Amino acid sequence: MPNGEILGDTGLFVFENDVDGVEDFVTTRIDHQISDADRLFFRYSLDDADRSDETDLAISIRSNETRIQSAALEETHVFSPNLLNTVRVGFLRTFTIAGRTVSQTPGTDDPDLAFVPDIDVLGTVDVTGLSELPGGTR
Repeated sequence: MPNGEILGDTGLFVFENDVDGVEDFVTTRIDHQISDADRLFFRYSLDDADRSDETDLAISIRSNETRIQSAALEETHVFSPNLLNTVRVGFLRTFTIAGRTVSQTPGTDDPDLAFVPDIDVLGTVDVTGLSELPGGTR
């Protein structure tokens, strides 16, 4: 039921929606002088983040997770004052889960209400001008 202002045939449902977020970030770099002619460096970065809030109408908890890792390795060799060689290798991996929802309203997980093929929970209902009904756990 609406708990806010009634605008014609539309009632507002107002609720506090705290966003919880945690992010851990680390980066490291190691430089090493192998010899007068050789230098080596290695860099590694990791970024882990989790964010959650409630969907429209406070029906579900929505979560987003990301994990980004990157690394670089470089070796520099001086052959002569006029000749230098640098070899660099990089790596990047990204993992993301966006919009995962867990229903707080048991009825939305009822298979009898499913209307999207191959999905056994209530599907998303989106009507222009109104808040989205996010459906069941997915």
